Amino acid sequence: MKEFIIKAALFSLLVSISILGTLLFLHGSANNIANINTPLFIWGDSQAYQGLNLDILRTDLNRDVYTAARHGAGVYDFLIFSEKVPDSSLVLIAISKPVQLRSKEKDRNKSGLSFSALMAMSQKNYSFSEILHIAKKNKIPSKLFSIHSNLYSSSDSSTSPQSLSLLENIYRSVPEYLADKQNLYIHGILRLKNKGCKISFIEFPFHQKLDETENGSELFAKTEAFKLQVARLFTDFRVETIHLAKNREIMYDYTHLNKHGASMLSHTLSLELLKNENTTLYIAH
Repeated sequence: MKEFIIKAALFSLLVSISILGTLLFLHGSANNIANINTPLFIWGDSQAYQGLNLDILRTDLNRDVYTAARHGAGVYDFLIFSEKVPDSSLVLIAISKPVQLRSKEKDRNKSGLSFSALMAMSQKNYSFSEILHIAKKNKIPSKLFSIHSNLYSSSDSSTSPQSLSLLENIYRSVPEYLADKQNLYIHGILRLKNKGCKISFIEFPFHQKLDETENGSELFAKTEAFKLQVARLFTDFRVETIHLAKNREIMYDYTHLNKHGASMLSHTLSLELLKNENTTLYIAH
């Protein structure tokens, strides 16, 4: 009975918050994009925000490009993205390892209120307090899509042993929430698929030193298995590798491309998107 009362209270709270959020959203029209001729919509976290040159994509693809990539973006943000993208759109989704591995409390999760997204999270072992925290952060609607991104400057090297040790700590154990985050990723992908969107995926590179840490960890098998889960959602799924020339430094730090790497990747990716009709995961190296 106690559990029923808690769930009923949670349901009522989420309905009230969702109605309020909808009214605010309609008033601000922060996330509405209409009358666009087959634009490309991008989702990801800081790897996508810093790793794609939108101007190059716009020019090479000859279409409008909108990004919902943000620093610290989480799976709740992705669920909102999957709701707001128009039917039959072109979509590029970052299969981000940092999104999967980042602790729940460090996720941005601030893309607007959605009752269905909050309920999906409650069904994937997010606690009442975690859901309430997300709801509170989204009382005021924020702009989801942008036409701008700021790329990291290019340099010979800007990595440090200290930042590497922090990342190595992440790979010492498998977080208990990993499967829940991955399942929410799948939930959003299926929503986009059911909306008739043409979906492509991208995985951004790590610095070679972090690759060495990752490849020897238990987590590597978990994130690789997740890509197989995504692949099984599509009958025409394929994987392609994008090799980035190493004649100069392409990484800003251990997990982000610099401007040179982002521009190189964006141009090559554009050419692939123009010619490829399959649902494809592009893995950048």
